[in-house]
Amino acid sequence: MLAMTACGTSENASNNTNAEKTQNNTTVTAKSDKPYWLTDEKVTLKVVVPQDPAIIDFATNNFTKWMEEQTNVHLEFQYVPTDKKKESLNLLLASGEFPDIFLGLDVPDDMEATYGVSQKVFLPLNELIEKHMPNFTQVMQDYPRIKGQITATDGNIYALPSVNECYHCTYQQRYWLNMDWLKTLNLKEPTTTEELYQVLKAFKEKDPNGNGKQDEIPLVGAYEGGWNANVDPWLMSAFIMDPGMYNKTKLALKGEQVTSTANEPEYKEGLAYIHKLYNEGLIYEASFTQKQDQMKQMLASEPTIVGSFTSGASVIDVDPNTNEKTYRQFDMLAPVAGPSGTASTPKFEYDLAQPGEFLISASSKHAEIAAKWADLFYGKNFDVQLRRHKGSEGEGWRKAEAGEKGLDGRDAIFTPLKAYNTEAQNDTWISVGIEYYPADYRLAENVPQEEDIMAPKASEKLLYVHTKDKYEPKASQSIKVMPPTKLLAEENQELSTVRVELEKYIEEFRVRSITEEGYLDNNWESYRSNLDKLGLTRFLEIYQTAYERQYKQ
Repeated sequence: MLAMTACGTSENASNNTNAEKTQNNTTVTAKSDKPYWLTDEKVTLKVVVPQDPAIIDFATNNFTKWMEEQTNVHLEFQYVPTDKKKESLNLLLASGEFPDIFLGLDVPDDMEATYGVSQKVFLPLNELIEKHMPNFTQVMQDYPRIKGQITATDGNIYALPSVNECYHCTYQQRYWLNMDWLKTLNLKEPTTTEELYQVLKAFKEKDPNGNGKQDEIPLVGAYEGGWNANVDPWLMSAFIMDPGMYNKTKLALKGEQVTSTANEPEYKEGLAYIHKLYNEGLIYEASFTQKQDQMKQMLASEPTIVGSFTSGASVIDVDPNTNEKTYRQFDMLAPVAGPSGTASTPKFEYDLAQPGEFLISASSKHAEIAAKWADLFYGKNFDVQLRRHKGSEGEGWRKAEAGEKGLDGRDAIFTPLKAYNTEAQNDTWISVGIEYYPADYRLAENVPQEEDIMAPKASEKLLYVHTKDKYEPKASQSIKVMPPTKLLAEENQELSTVRVELEKYIEEFRVRSITEEGYLDNNWESYRSNLDKLGLTRFLEIYQTAYERQYKQ
């Protein structure tokens, strides 16, 4: 059962009825019968957040209002575009006018080094964590690796992370295949790249949607937005592990050696295969430029015109609430084997913590209140998180009843009352802000053990079951995902231009190799040579040094 009031030593220390408060840096005592009350005199915190299209208005959002009622802390919002967070944040920080809080902006390490370590615009949080954040202190004790990930090179913590102990997210590159079409054409699920090619070819040529038109799109993806919606990382991993959409220089580990997969012979083989699919019209040509919303529109068409798509979760791209028929058509395909005969998928084992989610300005007059407010999101009774993510009790979720079981068979904590969707709404913050989803939360969702995993409300079970059966056994062993690595300010400065040029060049070569006939073979050797000229060798040397400094001490 879910306790909706503070419980345990850690919770009570942060969320009691005699909570300390800060006004003009003076600590006093606030009294209220509300467990999360932080101050008797209302405090306004100015906060910068991404302008998420799934949230109609942060200022009038029901969760925003609920948090203010619970804490007596009012939030005044400033927005930055979701797709230009870093650029907008740089402009804001250069202006000299800072909010109290930076929230949900995924502040990267290089910005932390510049505006935290060097310029002290961001406030070191070490003392605040020790004195006023018992919940987060417990999180660091529960997951010792997190402290190393969020500690800057000067020993300070400037940014708090989201924590998501998401089993299925550890294997997040996925492929969704139209099983109805497979059945219509009497085909088997492909297990190799050649078999996948034959399936996609049949989808294109044999009218599986039965409308008498050759309008089928065998494979589609999206370049912007979505979650692992790019088509090429999943395909590439049949040849060499591809670390995915967020790792543009393709940094990886071979044993203890930092490398880039973008200049390996197997990378060339993978590009050649993907080009073949593209050249024969088996990959929708706009997949390398379009946004997720455009892909979602294609998936929503009637009759279905899409044979397969790439995404971390199908529920993100096909709304089961409004299009259950199409949602049920697509099931997860296991990684296929490439020329080596081995199927593999990257294991994102360091994604437990997503740094850069919560920072406080050094100029804030309410730093203590801001820290206590943030600490509420790490509470182990999960009521703040449930309200932030699922909505109002009785509408978005309910407490689990005796006998109801979670995804792993243990007693459930809550039952979702609505299927997941990303349509604009004003009840929750959905995925913005501090997320705290330990396994005790992720696996505590009540799902009847016999329930059809293709049911709209069973999306979490679908991901859990298929990840365990189809993806975990095929985790890449020879090459692994590079762990988060902190660079010194001078290292960041040296690589600032090099990184941008390498990312741009690798991306340009990738796209042109896939979309232009003959480009790959004609330019492969010069591409590898140019990578060295742009500084790849030095780039890898610096990351090798940083990796050893952080992980081999």
